[in-house]
Amino acid sequence: MQESTAILLDQQRFERWTSFTLGSAQLAAAQPGQYVALHCAAAGSYDPLLRQPLFVATTDPRANTCTLLVSDRDPAYDFLNTQVRGATLNLLGPLGRGWNIGPSVRSLALIGTPAHAPALFALAHSSVARGLSVTLALGEPVDDADTANDTPQPLSAPPPFLLPAAAEYNVAQGNDPAEAALTLLDDTLLRWADLLSIALPVELLPQVAQRVRAVRLQWNRDFAQAALLSPQHRLACYVGICGACSIDGRQGRKLVCSEGPVFDLRDLVR
Repeated sequence: MQESTAILLDQQRFERWTSFTLGSAQLAAAQPGQYVALHCAAAGSYDPLLRQPLFVATTDPRANTCTLLVSDRDPAYDFLNTQVRGATLNLLGPLGRGWNIGPSVRSLALIGTPAHAPALFALAHSSVARGLSVTLALGEPVDDADTANDTPQPLSAPPPFLLPAAAEYNVAQGNDPAEAALTLLDDTLLRWADLLSIALPVELLPQVAQRVRAVRLQWNRDFAQAALLSPQHRLACYVGICGACSIDGRQGRKLVCSEGPVFDLRDLVR
């Protein structure tokens, strides 16, 4: 486990999302798909005790900075939003296994929901910088203009200008954001992609696997990868000791915090 401190350099609000730029040489070395564990308490306090996991959205090793893209629904948002520029944050990271982009990959299809979007944005930025072709597909809830003022609005997809201009960005709306995202995963996209990166609820992964098997003549290892860092996978120790984040894998239990959060899809479905 790598304990680190980072300086909050800047924050910018974009609709329902806020980017927090941190100064840290250690975190600037994070790979796409890795995450940090933020201590959301005042200095000297352990309340709350558990840290909050956040995907690293972008990095700039030359400037020794990284950016966290956080929605106002994220448990860490309220804490981060109260911090002033120059504040020192206590984090663990970078942690976990990120996306594996093989040497033969030239085109990437990314699919997910707004709640999981930061996991995909990091991959989009890194891939475009390497000259790879990227298509990102997100599902988001239907915008209900009649929602009462005291009712929380559904989380919309991050604005497109937070992505590299060269990345194609498609958004589908539906009552269920994950199901809406799956409508964008058509046969053409599956045949085009050299890598399918998935950030969807775990219960939908068998459905994605079924589509891959039906379309792809050959399903090589690491063609389809899934990121599982979300509120449904409670993380506590971040070193694989407590077992709180364990999930059922094809060949036994898997630990999201240390063996993930990115897994080969074939290791998660039967």
